[in-house]
Amino acid sequence: SDVGDASLSITNNGVDYSSASVKFTFRGDARVSSVAPRGGFTSGGATVLVTGSGFTNASSLACKFGSKAATKAEFVSAVAVRCTAPASDAGSVALEVSNNGLDFTKDSVQFQYLASAAVSSLTPTSGPVSGGSVVTVHGFNFVDSDSLHCRFGGNGAAVSARWISSSKVECVAPAHTKGSVAVEVTMNNADYTNNGVSFDFVDDALLASVTPTIGPSSGGTTLTLKGSGFAFSPNLRVRFGLHSVPATFVSSTEIRCVTQASDVGDASLSITNNGVDY
Repeated sequence: SDVGDASLSITNNGVDYSSASVKFTFRGDARVSSVAPRGGFTSGGATVLVTGSGFTNASSLACKFGSKAATKAEFVSAVAVRCTAPASDAGSVALEVSNNGLDFTKDSVQFQYLASAAVSSLTPTSGPVSGGSVVTVHGFNFVDSDSLHCRFGGNGAAVSARWISSSKVECVAPAHTKGSVAVEVTMNNADYTNNGVSFDFVDDALLASVTPTIGPSSGGTTLTLKGSGFAFSPNLRVRFGLHSVPATFVSSTEIRCVTQASDVGDASLSITNNGVDY
């Protein structure tokens, strides 16, 4: 029928219609064109923005995820509604919308249910406040997605992550104030893991002086290095050119190490608190 209102009346004999009538409204067909995010965890709860056309601000406005029971939708505009994904098994389902709770779209735009991911550990577990640490995040159920991100701290900005495997992703720590923060992962830019595995932002290690400044190429010289930002860490090391040796923590401004055998010549010294960032 044409779009618009129509009066409904009833007949028992095919000839005489009731004098009283009620109104029925024919509206343009609703359509779904995209959903964001395009997926969420099997536990449900993802808030999904559905875009399309022909949506109506009605109490019967509903979304349907695959074969699951319809859920109430929030009207945003004639071209957008918002709904909450129910729990479901892993896999892709069609997300459809109905203005009257009965007649749903048939556009088959897919929403992907992902097995709940988790973070179990980080390598390294600390990095400088200036950022730049390449952090390997270990866990499970990570999915290669263009929405794969890491977040350092609950209010931190998301940073892009590189998928390595279903149990490992890699991301670069941003600059951050000193302290411990939880690192979480999202695969849809909306739902994050909630495991609370900590990453410690520590002062940047700065080397000011070394005593003595010369020693035999056979090694064995005990060096005292002074500066700032040194951390008591099992990964505290000093690098001579391309080679590194473990260091002994004395204070945040002093460490010691013993040289190893090396070629004759000058070597640049640098320090790491986490075994990675020099």
